[in-house]
Amino acid sequence: MAQRLKECRIIRLFTSPLLRAMQTAEVLANELGIPYAVTDALREYDCGEMEGRSDAAAWETYQQVLQDWVDGHWERRIEQGESLEEIKARFVPFVEGLVKGYQGSEAGIVLVGHGGLYHYARCRWCWRTWT
Repeated sequence: MAQRLKECRIIRLFTSPLLRAMQTAEVLANELGIPYAVTDALREYDCGEMEGRSDAAAWETYQQVLQDWVDGHWERRIEQGESLEEIKARFVPFVEGLVKGYQGSEAGIVLVGHGGLYHYARCRWCWRTWT
């Protein structure tokens, strides 16, 4: 990935504070010769009391909350976890700030985050269904 990104004009790199993302950001930053900044806006969504669990009951709860989000119940959450509305509150302003700050620029920005965050937050943001 770093080799492909060298072809782009990357000037900024932002990463989630979670270890696997920071390790990726460090490799990319070293290869691209740019610094990186850690931001909570790119952290994977918090699964609360289900973190680290893989039993059937945990998966069932997790799947139900994800389905609730798809159905538009963005306030739902796993106990002690994060709702889709809370994800929106940290992710969307960050991305909108980047768009505003770099609009019209040919500079590239890399965001190192997590699949769940991007799948749920990005889709809702792009669809402009937030109220």
